[in-house]
Amino acid sequence: MDPMEILDGEVAISPSQVERDYYNLHRERFRKTLKYLRDMPVGRFCDVGSFYLHFAVLLSLSRHHTIAVDMPHLLQDLQYRQTFESRLQRYKIQFRPWTGIESPLPLDDASCDYLSCIETLEHLPCNHFRIVGEFRRILKGGGRLILTVPNGLRLWRVLSVISGRGFPPNIYEMRNAPWDSSLHFKEYFASELRFLMRENGFIIERLSSFNYTRPGQLGGRYQWLKKTLAPIARIWPLGGESLICIAKKTL
Repeated sequence: MDPMEILDGEVAISPSQVERDYYNLHRERFRKTLKYLRDMPVGRFCDVGSFYLHFAVLLSLSRHHTIAVDMPHLLQDLQYRQTFESRLQRYKIQFRPWTGIESPLPLDDASCDYLSCIETLEHLPCNHFRIVGEFRRILKGGGRLILTVPNGLRLWRVLSVISGRGFPPNIYEMRNAPWDSSLHFKEYFASELRFLMRENGFIIERLSSFNYTRPGQLGGRYQWLKKTLAPIARIWPLGGESLICIAKKTL
């Protein structure tokens, strides 16, 4: 059975409406990211930012030995915690709690073949050079980093800035954020990712952009304009909603 179909069923029975809404919005992102990994040999895979375990489940179903890393305070919802613990057991995923962004990631040096960080880096209000340096520390020589981040040059963000709503996190996003960790503290241009990877000893093997929302999922004041300009968004060079970077650690 296709891993995405299994995950669809897993989320469908979740007691959390918030989780179901999140997955409905981001499902296409997981599907597209997983597609880039299908030719990679099975290995030890660390997924950083695994609150709902969505991508970790897909990695486990793809036969990778999967380790999920996230901050334990996110599991204060006891109802979701039961779901979380059940998934860890059912899909044979190890969970390593990360005590905070000022602490090292809870894995040994050169202990993983792969590390994924899916739409997580932008939420961390800290020096990203240090975080990516931690990714390098954990990876074996020749190991691969799979990173996705919101594209700072995506069409919708450019329209938002031009309309005077400010750069992220703008005050309107702060007003509507359910918690601080949902805010974007840093969105990336492709050129910035190239620099970040190079300075941390990675060689980029793939850097591209993609869209993951459907027109009907896009909200906000400029819904009509977003729909009108959707064809432009599809051909805008590196202008998709997310950037995906696959980079190899130098020996």
